[in-house]
Amino acid sequence: MIGADDGVRRAPLAWLARPPARLVGGLLAAVLLAGTAAAAVVQEPTPAAAPAGGPLAGLPLLQLRVVGGVAGAGADSVAGELALEISNLTDARVRLGELSLQAPGLVVTDVRPAFGRPLGPRETRQYALTYEVPACGLLLLPAQLRLSYLQQGGARSEGVALGPGLQSVPFAACAEGSTRTTRPDLAVRAIGGSSRRVGAGARGTVELEVRNAGVVLRLLSVSAEVPGVRFIDEGQPNGLPMGPDDRVEVDLGFEIDDCALLRRTGRLVLRALQAGVESEVALTVTTDAEAGTVRQLALDRVLESCPR
Repeated sequence: MIGADDGVRRAPLAWLARPPARLVGGLLAAVLLAGTAAAAVVQEPTPAAAPAGGPLAGLPLLQLRVVGGVAGAGADSVAGELALEISNLTDARVRLGELSLQAPGLVVTDVRPAFGRPLGPRETRQYALTYEVPACGLLLLPAQLRLSYLQQGGARSEGVALGPGLQSVPFAACAEGSTRTTRPDLAVRAIGGSSRRVGAGARGTVELEVRNAGVVLRLLSVSAEVPGVRFIDEGQPNGLPMGPDDRVEVDLGFEIDDCALLRRTGRLVLRALQAGVESEVALTVTTDAEAGTVRQLALDRVLESCPR
């Protein structure tokens, strides 16, 4: 049960002195504490933000840091705590909205002190969030730690992922291989480019937009495999961070020496690092529609650069 805020500051890591609460069942849990605004988290120090409308109005007003953690694993379960520190970077009072930690298979059991009391000017406050994983085999990582707060003009919203390789503090320390990890959810579309005939072949560039429809990840590379075509990486992504619904533009140069050798089918290959796991997402590209499938159009400029 989340208790009332008594206004007394506790030592930031005092929660380490006692074991986490007992396990409780459930596949999905979040702690929703005062307010209804969308969530926001910033883990790295950021400059102080000016009031809305000033030169720094787009910067965060708050800084949230994960400053410690402990996780104790049983045979197939985990109980742990995260030590959080929230700082007001401004000279004005800031209203807090919502704090949550969400992942299928994870249950939040407590937050101390009670969340929701506004932060005073330049005030820093510590929180301890306890959680449990009743069955490691049902835990789906990464988890989403989210915070929201209000400023003039509306709510601020961001989020970060917690999971193996994503932060230095212990978190959900189930045995390796015992948890599930969501695969990257990436989509690609063509947004431009150019091509020209060169002798018996063709040359050009295809401009692609990659969208992350899932959780936080790092986009490692975008490449393509089409018989008769050489593709040239023209920069990015190289571990480019992408949050939910982020988009990035990628240019791929291509060279076709002989149009007679071009096959109008192939693969678009994306590599990503998510929750410490490297994955490959391969999309089939072709100029021929197949029954019951949606045709991938991203490389049409390449496949149609030579006349049939």
